[in-house]
Amino acid sequence: MIYVNRKLIVIFIFTSLISGCVQKHKEISYFDTRTEINYESLKEGFYNAPKEAKMRTWWFWMSGIANKKSITQDLEAMKTNGIAGAILIDNGGNYSPPGVVFMSDEWKDNFAHVIREADRLGIEISLNIQSGAGIREIRILMQTTDLEKSHGASRK
Repeated sequence: MIYVNRKLIVIFIFTSLISGCVQKHKEISYFDTRTEINYESLKEGFYNAPKEAKMRTWWFWMSGIANKKSITQDLEAMKTNGIAGAILIDNGGNYSPPGVVFMSDEWKDNFAHVIREADRLGIEISLNIQSGAGIREIRILMQTTDLEKSHGASRK
């Protein structure tokens, strides 16, 4: 009886292997593939991409150096070159000459101008909500943290 069960198991495995080799599996494609491609349509779609597919860029204001004239020039150049949006980053540091202080009234006035001009040109603006820190500032923060750790102090 054990011999018969083994024989049945071997026949079952052999039949499964043979049927697996003979059976054709339909290949599933998750793409709408076409054999004929209209290259003119493809080229047109590339050059006239929808706004959400166009490029974005980082827009650095090095140490707050920006004024209304430079803002308008930058945004118009972005528009001319097909840039659909920018992330504004006020990058603090030891750059010369220093511009307006991050989040000061003058800085906010410049940013309001950014929004008006970007809206006029159809450009999306995002904002990095803190000014960048230079090496000196980072070292000061590290020393302050080390000092707090060594004295058991914490800021709350």
